[in-house]
Amino acid sequence: MVFQRPKRVHFIGVGGVGMAAIAAMAAESGYTVTGSDSGVFPPTSDFLKEKGLDVRESYDPANLEPPPDLVVVGNALSRGNPEVEAMLDRRLNYCSMPDFMRDAFLQGKRVVLIAGTHGKTSVTTLLAWLLEAAGRKPSFMAGGISLNFDSNYRLGDGGDFIVEGDEYDTAFFDKRSKFLLYRPEVVILDNIEYDHADIFPSQVEYHQAFRRLVNLIPSRGGLVANANDLLVREAAAASHCPVTKVRSSDPTDFTFPFPGEHYLQNARMAAAAAKLLGLSDDEIREGMSSFKGVRRRLEKVLEKHGVVLYDDFAHHPTSIRLDLEALRERHPGARLWAVFEPRSNTVRRKIFQSALPQAFAAADEVIIGNVHRAEKLSLAERLDPGRVARDVTESGHRGRYIPAVDEIIRTITGEMRAGDVIVVMSNGKFDGLLPRLQAEMEGADSVEGGQL
Repeated sequence: MVFQRPKRVHFIGVGGVGMAAIAAMAAESGYTVTGSDSGVFPPTSDFLKEKGLDVRESYDPANLEPPPDLVVVGNALSRGNPEVEAMLDRRLNYCSMPDFMRDAFLQGKRVVLIAGTHGKTSVTTLLAWLLEAAGRKPSFMAGGISLNFDSNYRLGDGGDFIVEGDEYDTAFFDKRSKFLLYRPEVVILDNIEYDHADIFPSQVEYHQAFRRLVNLIPSRGGLVANANDLLVREAAAASHCPVTKVRSSDPTDFTFPFPGEHYLQNARMAAAAAKLLGLSDDEIREGMSSFKGVRRRLEKVLEKHGVVLYDDFAHHPTSIRLDLEALRERHPGARLWAVFEPRSNTVRRKIFQSALPQAFAAADEVIIGNVHRAEKLSLAERLDPGRVARDVTESGHRGRYIPAVDEIIRTITGEMRAGDVIVVMSNGKFDGLLPRLQAEMEGADSVEGGQL
């Protein structure tokens, strides 16, 4: 172990989903924990309060008094941040979040890492639940709230630690992908499709990160690979460990409670990994049938007056398309609304300008919101949401660009009718659109003539 308990650890940028989870894990494990961030909002702020963590809601050198034994620096922080500058000036001991995660929690565990552009959180929480349902008491950390555990982490007594492996960079002082620091024994590689354009200048660099991950798996370990994905097959070909190939044509002897072929393929991947970890077919079937899903992954948040409202994290064209197809399968006769915020660092850019309209093909009504932090991008590199909406309309569906959230809510509540299905798609807050829309729907007495 690198650290000895008890230690006082300060987390700069504790409001991030991963940082908040690891800070809570540290507190549970006996560390004295403090943290700081700017503008922490629910649900993370509620989570931190629930865990009783000492969080300062601004960045200030005074937060580093008395000097902590270790400072964990989130990857959203950079030079110029007052706490970062004070940390460096005072020569305090510091590390990245993945460094702390590895040294504080992964030592002595069999690390099972889930990687890929899409589906990481779903596979991570599903595999953790399969092990838990089988009595294996795993530890896990994921990028979303498991509805089975009502948490995005768990410190269990078992020998396995299931980790969602993020390919994003580690810290301002370490530009490697996070998942390269966890030293996994088993890797599940679900898919590879270009993303994170702000970190990876090209597809070549993005794909290379996954090849480096595969190269780190020990020969006695294992790789579970999605054989439907060409880039996954290419990465798996260089593996030094046994490879379990999973195909969509593989038969399944379990019932999975969510629609959509991509969700079923995620389940196949988790089942293959569970077998590799020693679970029986009966144990896998039992865990699959009781899996509740993940918050904000096609999560049904309200059904009233014949209208269903979903919250979804999808922000990449492929994820958008697959989730809308899953909703179409679940609600075949519904009028399907897709309300989308271009928020991620990739989708805010023109990279997916032509791919986005096609991603909404399963929807009947498409509303595109404003580009998040549009002022940070030049016109030449920024996504044109109005053009996306026009292209959706030209493809035979109704597309509208509505930049103001108030106007989006008025449009939906003024036009929706019984039988509609509405999904709000964003990897962030969307200026509070979802809770505001939900409140309007909950307070309505009826849906009559298209009016709430």
